[in-house]
Amino acid sequence: MTRFTALALPATLTAAALLTGCNNSALKGTELEGTVVDLAETATIAELTAMYDAGDFENAFLVGRQIAWDRYRDDRYEASYIAGLSAEAMGNLRDADTYLNRALGTPDPTLAADAADALGLVYSQQGRYAEAQRSLLWAAERLEGERQAKAYYYAGIAQQKLGQWSQARTTLVLARARTQDPAFRDQIGQQIGVTGWTLQLGAYTQRELARSQAESIAQKSRDMRLGLPRLVDGTTAAGESVTFVHVGQFTSYRSATRFRDALDTPGVIIRALRP
Repeated sequence: MTRFTALALPATLTAAALLTGCNNSALKGTELEGTVVDLAETATIAELTAMYDAGDFENAFLVGRQIAWDRYRDDRYEASYIAGLSAEAMGNLRDADTYLNRALGTPDPTLAADAADALGLVYSQQGRYAEAQRSLLWAAERLEGERQAKAYYYAGIAQQKLGQWSQARTTLVLARARTQDPAFRDQIGQQIGVTGWTLQLGAYTQRELARSQAESIAQKSRDMRLGLPRLVDGTTAAGESVTFVHVGQFTSYRSATRFRDALDTPGVIIRALRP
């Protein structure tokens, strides 16, 4: 997902392989003081990019965050961006949030758009959909081509999850107008067709098993005012015929999440509703 051009540098480059030098005062008092990262002479952005592109996210993050806090480095915003991307790749959303936000402070409008784009996706993973759609829309206005289309697409999904259906349709139409990829255009069209959310209790190749599951949860769903479970025929991604068990209809993702948690039944997932 890196926005930088991959360079022909060794894929085995690690923090320990960097040149050693003086302790970095920015790390004094932190858990990194006295470690190889502290003792290392900071890397170049090219080296950080090589680490990231090689999948060495841990070292790209450790060295990137060292540079990110060095106010004397002109490339601290690029390092913040790589540290944020690396943290996200490791599933560390809190640090991804921190360093991508630092990258937004750059005077470089291209890097700022890249950081806002990545940050919007992090917000979406955190369930912070209002912030996600704002960040993604801001980025989309400054990006081009397929990246612009994808930023609008994910912003539209965030708006749907907020229950902002009119705004979401407008945003998704913008995404569809900007992509040149027929498969992605079809995907966007399917997303435009989403009308709400439901809880999926299971997917069964045998309809009788689906009926049994629906009956077992019927009293609980009725008590929660979700209505009775529904049997919906469909197919899996592999094309296998199945019967889904759905219950409830929600206009916002937050409501669906609240009822999913209250239902307290293993395996329940939130699914999009389409006509």
